Amino acid sequence: LFPINKTVEDKTQLGLSLRLSVFCWGDLGRKTMASVLPFVRGVDFSQSQFPNGHFEDKVAEMSNLRWLRLNKSSLTIMPEEMDQFQKLEVLTLSRNRLKELHTGNIPGIQSLRVVNASHNIIRDSGLPSDLFKVKDLVTLDLSHNELTKIPEDLLHAKNVIVVSLSHNKISSMPGSLFVHCSGIEYMDLSNNELQSMPPQLRRLEHLQHLSLANNPLQHYTFKVLDKLTNLTTLNLSNTGRDFTNTPHLDKLVSLTDIDMSHNELSRIPEPVYLLEKLRRVNMSHNCIRELSSLIDTWLLIVSLDLSSNQITALHPNICKCVKLKRLFLSDNRLTFEGIPPAVGKLTELEHFLAARNQLECIPEGLCRCYNLKKLVLTSNCLLTLPEGIHYFKLEKLDIRNNPNLVMPPKPTEQVKGSGAEWYNIDFDPEILKQGAVVAASKVIKGAYTRQKERRLKMLKQRKSSVGTSGRDEESAMKVLKGLVDVAEWHTQNDDVLSAGAAVDLEAGDEQVRSPTKPKRWDQVLRRPDLDYTELFSEEVGKLPGITLWQIENFYPVEVEETFHGQLYMGDCYIILKTHWNETSELDWQIYFWIGRDSTLDKRACAAMHAVNLRNMLGADSRTCREEQGDESEEFEDLFPEGISYIEGGTQSGFFTTEEDDLVIRLYQLHGSKRPFLEPVDTVATSLVLSHVFLLDTGTDIYIWCGSKSSLMSRSKGRLIAEKINKIERKNKTRIHQIRAGIEPEEFWDILGGPSEDPIPLQSETEYIPRKPVLYKAGLGTGYLELPQVELPQGQLIQSLLKTNEVHILDCYTDVFVWIGRKSARLVRAAALRLAQELLQMLDRPGTAMVTRCQEGTELQIFKARFMNWDEVLAVDFTRTPEMLEQRKKELKKNPGVPPEKKAAKVDLSPLFLPRQLPMPNREANALTMKWNQQLLSMRCCIIEGKKFSILPNREKGHFYSAECYFFLCRYAVPVEDRIEEKDEEDEDSEDEEPEQEIQTVVYFWQGRLASNMGWLHFTLGIQKQLERAMDVPIDVIHVKQQQEDFKFLSHFGGKFIIHQGSRDDEEDPNKPALYQIRANQSKICRRVVQVPAVPKSLNSAFCHILKVPFENSGGSGIVYIWIGSQATQEEAIHAEQMGRTMFESTYSNVVIQEGSEPENFFWVALGGRAPYETNADFMKFSRLFRCSNDKGFFAVSEKCSDFCQGDLSNDDVMILDNGLEVFIWFGANASEIEKKLAMKSVQVYLKHLNTEASGSKRKLKIAKRGMELWEFTRCFHGWVAEASL
Repeated sequence: LFPINKTVEDKTQLGLSLRLSVFCWGDLGRKTMASVLPFVRGVDFSQSQFPNGHFEDKVAEMSNLRWLRLNKSSLTIMPEEMDQFQKLEVLTLSRNRLKELHTGNIPGIQSLRVVNASHNIIRDSGLPSDLFKVKDLVTLDLSHNELTKIPEDLLHAKNVIVVSLSHNKISSMPGSLFVHCSGIEYMDLSNNELQSMPPQLRRLEHLQHLSLANNPLQHYTFKVLDKLTNLTTLNLSNTGRDFTNTPHLDKLVSLTDIDMSHNELSRIPEPVYLLEKLRRVNMSHNCIRELSSLIDTWLLIVSLDLSSNQITALHPNICKCVKLKRLFLSDNRLTFEGIPPAVGKLTELEHFLAARNQLECIPEGLCRCYNLKKLVLTSNCLLTLPEGIHYFKLEKLDIRNNPNLVMPPKPTEQVKGSGAEWYNIDFDPEILKQGAVVAASKVIKGAYTRQKERRLKMLKQRKSSVGTSGRDEESAMKVLKGLVDVAEWHTQNDDVLSAGAAVDLEAGDEQVRSPTKPKRWDQVLRRPDLDYTELFSEEVGKLPGITLWQIENFYPVEVEETFHGQLYMGDCYIILKTHWNETSELDWQIYFWIGRDSTLDKRACAAMHAVNLRNMLGADSRTCREEQGDESEEFEDLFPEGISYIEGGTQSGFFTTEEDDLVIRLYQLHGSKRPFLEPVDTVATSLVLSHVFLLDTGTDIYIWCGSKSSLMSRSKGRLIAEKINKIERKNKTRIHQIRAGIEPEEFWDILGGPSEDPIPLQSETEYIPRKPVLYKAGLGTGYLELPQVELPQGQLIQSLLKTNEVHILDCYTDVFVWIGRKSARLVRAAALRLAQELLQMLDRPGTAMVTRCQEGTELQIFKARFMNWDEVLAVDFTRTPEMLEQRKKELKKNPGVPPEKKAAKVDLSPLFLPRQLPMPNREANALTMKWNQQLLSMRCCIIEGKKFSILPNREKGHFYSAECYFFLCRYAVPVEDRIEEKDEEDEDSEDEEPEQEIQTVVYFWQGRLASNMGWLHFTLGIQKQLERAMDVPIDVIHVKQQQEDFKFLSHFGGKFIIHQGSRDDEEDPNKPALYQIRANQSKICRRVVQVPAVPKSLNSAFCHILKVPFENSGGSGIVYIWIGSQATQEEAIHAEQMGRTMFESTYSNVVIQEGSEPENFFWVALGGRAPYETNADFMKFSRLFRCSNDKGFFAVSEKCSDFCQGDLSNDDVMILDNGLEVFIWFGANASEIEKKLAMKSVQVYLKHLNTEASGSKRKLKIAKRGMELWEFTRCFHGWVAEASL
């Protein structure tokens, strides 16, 4: 029973504890259970959707709500239920679409203290006047709205401290605001239309932060600014400051941050140098040419931004700013001499940015800044770098656009992961040429390692040997005599030492003192050398007070101080009392309390961990056992408010035989690199042929593979099912892998029978994954809170989950409650109850449910939501029971021998094969003639939304990269001879088959910039219409831009033109367009692709077509057909044909040879004459390799010679050889193993090229996605920058 004499707060806590205690022992799904929503003090509903701006009925039950967040909730009006939160203090409505704050009766909430309505579209009329009359209002944030003036009633908010009105359209400030609201400490008025500030600004004596950036204040002089002596942060960026209107800041002695960027300052004002407390200074985008010697007064400065100025040299006194961490010097005129040699004194420097300067090198002293993490030297004149650059552990090193840079040689020290033994692979080229082999590991020792081992061996032999002549013999005799004397002395005094006597040797004399009393048994005991950090925190016992632990699942869990004295009869506790003893030292008393109904495991663990606690603290006292109802007076004195017994307790740590209620669920597998399961309705209509589904009944898991699903998805689905069975079901679940069309009857029985309609290829609604929301359950004195946890870069990572906390993960279709092992019992109960309430508060599918996850035993569907947490492991299906028995026998014979590491399987054979030869023109002409003779007809159509239109004949062969097309082709294909085993009678009666049969093929062409919606509309609608209209089977071939097959390309006769953009784009009629004609492997692959209209796109080995429209001419101009000096005659004839038929007849055609270009039109259209390449030798050597482990082992495969930008897979690593350089290109989703093995494969490839003497010696370069060099992109016909994709 609880004592009755409690305060109001204690009674509130008492009621909450009782409800949560009942919940712990009650049924999770009981509808009549008392709600805990009235105890919720705060909740974060950010990114949640509320239809029509209304809360669910459950939300209104939180009558004691103190804070509420509704950020990014797509609200257009205020929910009407807001007036029910009369105790609300903090309201956040940021990043919505609110036009006013009237609806919802917000002014009626008189307890409001903080209102944040930033990033909305609120206007002046949308602010209620009563809002500013709330006497406790201290924070008001209305930034990023559409206000044109300061609210007139804001002056009534006399207690306001924080005012943020930035990014509005305010043009004036009333002086009365500063008279009535003189207590403002933070004011942000940036990005408005202010032209002046009232003189009453000087009344803000407590103002600490003032931001006036991006306002037209060039005529305002800030005469009263020196009165704001408490100002710590001042932002005057882009306010038209120069030396005539810059205020005197020397009196602002408290100023720590100042921003005067984007002004017209020719130098830093001297009063700024006198501010000794400055920590952050931003003077970027000015006209500063030099720094003063007074810069050494900034001894506390941490960040200095001087970028985008005209500085040629840094003053040497900057090296005295030893606390400087970030130095920004980009876009200046710095040279090598302009950086002081003593820059190495800035030992705390972390960021050094000096891009776009004139640096030839950096001082050697900069390499002594050992804390440097980011070094940016882009677009300089670098020739080399100091050798010490290799010893930095830089997070970012950017040295792009330095063409003459030669990196210093890297130290030859072997790093972890570079040796062959790290991969367990022998990279011997003779072995790797054989294909996919299992390479045995071997340890390779270098010459230095062997020499070091020999020296150690010699030293060891010298120490163990004793000389036999001269001084060595004499020294050896002395050593032996000393050893004998020590042994005799120990023998003579053995009885004295055994009795506890002490021997004192002073000045070479042996003096034996009288025997001392031996130590007690407890004094002889030594503290075990064990690590107790897994049981108790290191802060335990460091401060006086009472600490309480509850035994749960064999481990002690600390109990919050609020619940001290409330002991459950079914639990056991450990109590530590820390106090000062008589000698002013910390002393401890340890008790363990046994509940009447506690189980055996809890009692044993309480006694055991009490001893562990004593050992960890080194306490001399004993552990005292206390039982319920028989507590000692000393134990009762530990709880001044008395001890309260509560029925119940946590479950036993022993395994029980209770059977869980199995819920049948159907999951759809999404993702390839990081797959996860999304629950769907358990009906047959949820199945689609393009995905893999898992039907989980508890005792069986059915893996349903759609006929159009990828092999990777099928493998991932199988591995996930194996993981669930192994970890969660103890190998008691049967796994069935079935394919579409051959499902067993029991599968359809579970789904309620098969669907009447055929299973579609794709779902009608495109799947858009919901962003998961992670909550942290908080429990205080009589209240609950549910704040959100900020996700780093929007990704869930395992480190967000703390072992002493409880989290709720809301995935929209599933709600998980993660319980940390050291979390409090009542917090767990509160989180479980809140999860049930959260499930009903928001609109969700019918399949949503609450799932509990204990730390260490998380479900696979829960872990799959996190980045790099327990990825699905491969299951070795080749290991037989006989192999396992053999392994057990080996372990019994040699128990100390570790298992042999399994050798890795690799396939690098394509690296050793010769380059594919181009197809001869004679063969290409023969294939083209053959395929075109079979073609009976071809209709060209373009996808327009959900419909299609037939293209006119003049547009045949014209493609746009943002469009989708399909081509209906009918072929007369010769019937092949069929070999059948029949009787002679059947052969005699067999009818003669026709010589030809009609075959219908649809080629679906998708541009690189086109979305997948065109393909979905075709497969779900247009394809069925074609099949019904033609009443014949249709073969669909999906091809992508520049990945077409030869047969499709042969139907266009060389007229295959690819334009950038969309067919209906309204381009600038006066903008020129440049097209490059190029064939990578055969003349069949010849394409006319639009490239950037710049001189760099030209090449003497190709023909180009330049379209130059006349200004204001109504669609007329000139088409230049540019013939490269190295182009063949056949290529020139083809280019002339293309140029005369590509554009309208209003354009005149001019054929020009390289070197005879007119200046007035040709070069002007390209932006002026500039250098370009005069050969295409890279076409003779270009090869593209793909490095991946999709096959279950690492393998390298070569793309065909007609490769394109679309062949660069973001999930893999690519290797490109252009004859001069070998580039290694890393995809964003490539694994670390793929990257490491790809780097080793490149080294093998380079070694092979040097051995075979194939061309010139290559250089190895790294190409990053989005930052590829020109030498890399020129190998791809029609390369498009990543920003355009």
